[in-house]
Amino acid sequence: RHLLMSSSRLWIAGGRFSQSLAHYLYAHVQLFRPQVRLLTPWPAPITDQIFHVTRGDCLVVFDYRRYDVEAEFAALYFKSHRGRVVVVTDPYLSPAAQHADHTLIASFEGRMLLGSHTGATALVDAIVTYLMSRDEALRGRIDSVEEARDLLSGRIAEDAARVGRTRARRP
Repeated sequence: RHLLMSSSRLWIAGGRFSQSLAHYLYAHVQLFRPQVRLLTPWPAPITDQIFHVTRGDCLVVFDYRRYDVEAEFAALYFKSHRGRVVVVTDPYLSPAAQHADHTLIASFEGRMLLGSHTGATALVDAIVTYLMSRDEALRGRIDSVEEARDLLSGRIAEDAARVGRTRARRP
């Protein structure tokens, strides 16, 4: 909790097949706090994206076999710039784990291309649930986001109805 919520900036990354896990964590945490960045392989290389890492920043990296060389590089880079590193990996341990302050292990079931990240997804869900259960302000922020979404949904529905009525009147 401390690393995710109190770091200056939170950076989240994944490998080729674990990028979806990084995005999943990002989608939740960016609702809770400012200064959350999702590292992606495009439009700029990871090296360009992490150039401004400073002390107090935290990297969460998801890395599963076949391990991503950029994950290890990012973890090493963060550590060399006095950042903190959390690695989420399989039981065989990503090379990035040797640079981690904390390593979380979540199994990867199945063959490489047909495997399942169910364990890691459940881990992300558990982390998000824990964060929300411990902080009333977080729940308030989520309620505000949900209210905004409801307003947007209502607006979209009104616009769709108006367009439908306009089309129905045409000869």
